Amino acid sequence: MKKETIKMLLVEDDPAHIDLVMRGMESSSKKFEVSIAYSIQEAKDSIKKSKPDIVISDYLLPDGRGDELVAFANRAFPSVIITSYGNPKMAVEILKAGAMDYVVKSPEMFLDMHHIAERVLREWQNILDKKKAEEEKKILEEKLRRAERMESLGVMAGGIAHDLNNILGPMLMLPEIIKEEVQFLSRQISLENSELKALVSNIDRDITLIEHNTKRAIKVIKDLLAMSRRGRYEFQPLSVNTLISSSIKDPEFIVLRRDKPRIEVETRMQDDLPCIAASSIHFQRVLYNLYINSFDAMDIEGKISIFTRRAFLENPYIAYEPISAGDYVVIEIRDNGSGIKKENLSRMFEPFFSTKKQSRKSGSGLGLSVVHGIVKDHNGFIDVWSEEGKGTIFSLYFPALEEKIEANPLESTKRMVRGGTESILLVDDEAGQLFIAKRALSMYGYNIEEAANGEEAIKKIQQRQQNPFAMVLLDMMMGTMDGLETYSKIQSISSAIKVLIVSAHFAPEMIRVFFEKGISWLAKPYTKESLALAVRKTLDGEKA
Repeated sequence: MKKETIKMLLVEDDPAHIDLVMRGMESSSKKFEVSIAYSIQEAKDSIKKSKPDIVISDYLLPDGRGDELVAFANRAFPSVIITSYGNPKMAVEILKAGAMDYVVKSPEMFLDMHHIAERVLREWQNILDKKKAEEEKKILEEKLRRAERMESLGVMAGGIAHDLNNILGPMLMLPEIIKEEVQFLSRQISLENSELKALVSNIDRDITLIEHNTKRAIKVIKDLLAMSRRGRYEFQPLSVNTLISSSIKDPEFIVLRRDKPRIEVETRMQDDLPCIAASSIHFQRVLYNLYINSFDAMDIEGKISIFTRRAFLENPYIAYEPISAGDYVVIEIRDNGSGIKKENLSRMFEPFFSTKKQSRKSGSGLGLSVVHGIVKDHNGFIDVWSEEGKGTIFSLYFPALEEKIEANPLESTKRMVRGGTESILLVDDEAGQLFIAKRALSMYGYNIEEAANGEEAIKKIQQRQQNPFAMVLLDMMMGTMDGLETYSKIQSISSAIKVLIVSAHFAPEMIRVFFEKGISWLAKPYTKESLALAVRKTLDGEKA
């Protein structure tokens, strides 16, 4: 086995002492490569040229004192000071200056020099290891504090999203219903009267504005849920190249380019990449938020580069965050914009943390927090490089799939929604939610009854055992008896009754329970069509 060479600089002006030190070093079991300097200046020149692993220096030299080298090197390596005339006061001063040891010259000391050097190197390594451990501890503590902040913000965001989704439910669905009713009325009456025609037009315009702004509010809520990692995902094998190609043709991206036409956009995507397990809708939001970040980093002109590649990591990789070993598909989005200050890098994924003015295209202002939440929910990792005045690189690592079959992320989910005449029990402690669900499902022909809580629902189901409900539309978050408890009691009465659980907020552990029990579920707020489709699928025995 080849020995590691240790570079030692000996600073000594007495040839006899140099000879004795060299004899002592010959006895070392380690391989020392010794360089000689006869003065402080020679030593400084040698250190500038090549940093030694250890310095052994005489205290008194023709052009200065040996402890000057300790300050000169800024403790970049261990130093040992040797002297013929030592005293305790001098020893204290030298050690306080940063030397690792202070040794008085003697024949025995010269012969034992290799032991002194080896001991000092061990002690120095212990110091370095301790410093490294302390630094790593500080980094881990900061990451823990950051994770705790994100977790507490996520819990808060999830709770806010739940309440807002319940509030916005009627505002999302009622415009659909009102517009249909206005259109029906307009067909039934004569619109030759210009004032009446203008009134119908104004109603339609006003309702459309309410609908548009409600959808904007819901988008903010979805960002909150994505940031808090509590959104609903439908994963399928997808090609990142296809997703990127689609994203840069999207109207929102085209608007970004139109507003800053002198910013160049290039794509370089590796062929034959494996698919990843992704939710197309969420993935597009990741890309769009990063595009916004890059465009906002450049005032008038610049360049955005979008790369894809495959990466095999044999060992964990310490990047912005630790990346586990594995096979990854990597997306890199680069810009040569203003960059991010070093002190802001550690906080860049915190919600609402920003050093730039909020633009009208920044959406909820959660930007990078949304990116972080969605990437984590895809079991992915993020690396970031940024330097002020040079630009930023975001590298997203997603686990590669072995299967090659790609689902079509652009395939329309639209389908004709079939109604029915089955009896459905609606269970919700929000009167507004009961109202809109009943309005919507009645329009599809279903027979609807209502219950304001779980206890009332169980009573109604028990009373109708001879003519049971075909399905129960059950809210998850209710007072004394929540959705899961109500579901269990319904199943104990009759396992033939289908159940569709709805909620404005689904925690990940809740979703796992649904999968384990095979329960269909639907996120609030829902549109008339999405509710009707989920109900029909549940009644037909399909997964909603």
